[in-house]
Amino acid sequence: MGFASGQLLTYLGNAYRSKRRTGYDRLDRRDQADPVPEDPPTISLWERVALHLLPACLMTFMVATHRLDIQKGICWEAYVIWASVMLSRAILQAAYFTISLPAESYVPEFGKPVIEGILPIVGETLDIFKDWMFVGIAVHTQTLLGCMFAYAGLVILLLSNVWLLWYHAEASASYLLPVHAACKTTKEPFFVKHTSPAKLAIALTEDLPQAVMQSAFVVFFGGSPTQFLFIGVSLTKIILCFSLRAVALERENRHGESWLASVDYYNKKIAVSRFFLGDTDEWVLKEK
Repeated sequence: MGFASGQLLTYLGNAYRSKRRTGYDRLDRRDQADPVPEDPPTISLWERVALHLLPACLMTFMVATHRLDIQKGICWEAYVIWASVMLSRAILQAAYFTISLPAESYVPEFGKPVIEGILPIVGETLDIFKDWMFVGIAVHTQTLLGCMFAYAGLVILLLSNVWLLWYHAEASASYLLPVHAACKTTKEPFFVKHTSPAKLAIALTEDLPQAVMQSAFVVFFGGSPTQFLFIGVSLTKIILCFSLRAVALERENRHGESWLASVDYYNKKIAVSRFFLGDTDEWVLKEK
């Protein structure tokens, strides 16, 4: 429904545009013949806070009404409410952008950007929801250890968002704001887009520590199928970012970038192996 709404908005917007279309200044345009455009919009601190506030309020309500359970996970009503709000937000942003465009401008396709945010693996807003779900489940244990897990999850969320806001603000905006994603001039292939340096940063600063911590939580308290699913999603994203970046770039004939990605992957693999196995492990020595 979200995809259909986005596509319908694009169709109607273009149907009522003037036939004299010259195109609009896309967000990441870098045409040297034209004046330097303004900096592309990035997601603000308040927008990030709003994206976290909804799942935080939902989890608080679920904890207060005892709708969370370690073995059963979260009730699906919470996800339906969250997904409905996220889709409505995306469609309203796209509609406002369409209305504010000049009469001679094209309207970008909003179908995929509208719905991507709530999809597993590719949706960063869904990651925010699942991380807050874990915080709610940890608090619901009503134990000191559970509260420590919840506090650790909040610290990881805070540090990850600060890191992304500081070093990957523009890329982060395209993952969290559908209008920004739709208006990008360069449409990267799926695997190139979802193995980008920004996605790798998200995987390392958020997905990896969250997956490790949630796995440890399952060891102590057990877990629900939903929680195991979310841990699997995090691990899948990490594996994709680490292993497929070089292959994706090679398929696009971006050989220099592919080689650099291969070197980066090799160095990170050695670093992780040394951390877990030690410098004297036979496998680590062989890989060197």
